Amino acid sequence: GAGGIDGAAYAVALVEGAALRGKAGARHAAALRECDAIERRSFPKHEALSAVGGVASAAAKPNAALVLATSLGGGAAADDCGRAGPDVLGYAVIEWRSLAGSVAKLVVAEHARRKGIGEAVLRASVEHLFGARRVMCINLHVDPARQPAAALYAKLGWRVDGAVKDYYAPGRDAHRMVLDSDVYEAKRA
Repeated sequence: GAGGIDGAAYAVALVEGAALRGKAGARHAAALRECDAIERRSFPKHEALSAVGGVASAAAKPNAALVLATSLGGGAAADDCGRAGPDVLGYAVIEWRSLAGSVAKLVVAEHARRKGIGEAVLRASVEHLFGARRVMCINLHVDPARQPAAALYAKLGWRVDGAVKDYYAPGRDAHRMVLDSDVYEAKRA
């Protein structure tokens, strides 16, 4: 998909986990470094994927993918050959097993927040999981203090399925949220 923020165009694309492994992953190296930088700026160290090998490690697993929003106007990112590439505006790491999917991580660069990027990435993630992967439900965890994120999920039909005590840290719980395929389809109609 594509969209625009502040007059600049962006695109949302899915990169299957297999395309991030080994030599195939080299073409995505600059974007993955940008994802890791956004991750470090957006989350405390113990919540960042860099604590467990980075975005590439999480998204390159079997049954996983990276949904990436990038600017179309070119940007500061450079590939391994030094060529300028698009700026990463946001991304999601998604996973699936049998009939269930999950959004393991969704983050938008600070300068691109509140401009529809998160919604576009989330919609592309959901479309892939319900469409190509044919899951029946998708879950995620959200810090109730992250009001904009919780509001976005609720807007798209996600429901709170319960609390996970001490999910982020002692005394910091998470809401487990679920989106059922029939609810999503009804909201799309």
